[in-house]
Amino acid sequence: MIFRDSRRAFTIIEVVLCLVLVCLIFGLSMPALSRFFQTESFSQSIESFMSFARYHQHKSIYDKNVLRARIDVKNKTCTIEHKNEDNVFVASDDTREIFSFNKETQLQLLGASWVLFFSDGKATKMQIRASEAGEHAEIRFGPTIYDTQVTYAKK
Repeated sequence: MIFRDSRRAFTIIEVVLCLVLVCLIFGLSMPALSRFFQTESFSQSIESFMSFARYHQHKSIYDKNVLRARIDVKNKTCTIEHKNEDNVFVASDDTREIFSFNKETQLQLLGASWVLFFSDGKATKMQIRASEAGEHAEIRFGPTIYDTQVTYAKK
């Protein structure tokens, strides 16, 4: 009786060649993947800021109070301020009242550095230009809650 070894396996050379091929494909695709994730990160940051602003715009209606969103270009933050009893805007100690943009995001204000959210749903006009790694967004706050919009553009 003749026994034959019917088990087949990969040789070490075949395994190494497959690993080299996978690493080569992965290495060539990395620049495209990194650009994709940077773009997604920038647009997510802008959308998070818009959600933050819309939440506080709705909050001013619900609380029947005027809120001011103040943009600090140097620190890349947006702070929500409330009117106190003396009719003066003061910042809250609540960390949920502060939004921080990505460190790489460049901000440019077109006009005022703040927007007022009124209890009737209206807002003062303000424009912000944000850019990061070739991506641009223009944020416009309009006279009503429905006029607030974002426009994206590539460099």
